[in-house]
Amino acid sequence: MKLTATDRQLVKKIHATIYDSIGSAHFIAEFVKIVGETLESSLSTFAKHGPSWDVHAFAAFPNPTEQQLLSIPKISEFADDHPIVQYANTHKDRIVCKRLTGLVKIEEFRKTSLYREACGPAGLEYMLSASAFDEIGNTYTINLSHPSLDFTERHEKLLEEIYPLFLKAYRIHHLMGVHLDQLTSVLPITIREAEVLEWVTQSKTNTEIALILDISVKTVEKHLKNLLRKLRFSKRMDLIRYTSSETWISFPGIKETNMQSQKLSYKVG
Repeated sequence: MKLTATDRQLVKKIHATIYDSIGSAHFIAEFVKIVGETLESSLSTFAKHGPSWDVHAFAAFPNPTEQQLLSIPKISEFADDHPIVQYANTHKDRIVCKRLTGLVKIEEFRKTSLYREACGPAGLEYMLSASAFDEIGNTYTINLSHPSLDFTERHEKLLEEIYPLFLKAYRIHHLMGVHLDQLTSVLPITIREAEVLEWVTQSKTNTEIALILDISVKTVEKHLKNLLRKLRFSKRMDLIRYTSSETWISFPGIKETNMQSQKLSYKVG
């Protein structure tokens, strides 16, 4: 299924909203809210899980009910029985976006312990999820649910387009949080400077960055000069060395290719 021109405009609008909130304390919550409202989910959650399913980050919209909160540890307990989780675990080299009913009939899902112990009591009937793994085995998942209405192919395609944009922004957000907050004596960097910083750390030239961001080389040079001044570095390699560490999150499903037509090229299962 191909998205319509209206849907493409919607994705661009959501993309801009995601980037507007980079660096804020509400970055993840804003993403969960806008995606939940756009895709007509009754409950939308984002979770970062460690390799042993311990929760490192969590956000929900709207606020979960008491029963839904109680279901979270149960869902983690039976996570390996979830059809979407099973599919994602066999496709760790890509970003996975799937509807529950695209993998199993809802009648079969209702027979599982996962449904009886957790999803059913919490009203998590129909689900749409997007997941990605980083290089050390953490899982980043947004899950949309509805108690009575199934998600459509259009919903799945929209989330498939939106989620990689969020992951790219998440990497910048995390980079800023880990590295830049340590530099309390400098001015905050702008959103555009953060984008330039991202591509510099991937050893892109000024010409390549200009092409990716659709700006002039002189504008890239201006942003780079401002970054060096604000971060008190004297040369480009200082910037690369400072930001190139284990804190830079790498998602196997995101590949920087086809730069003339888009910022990133995604492989989606």
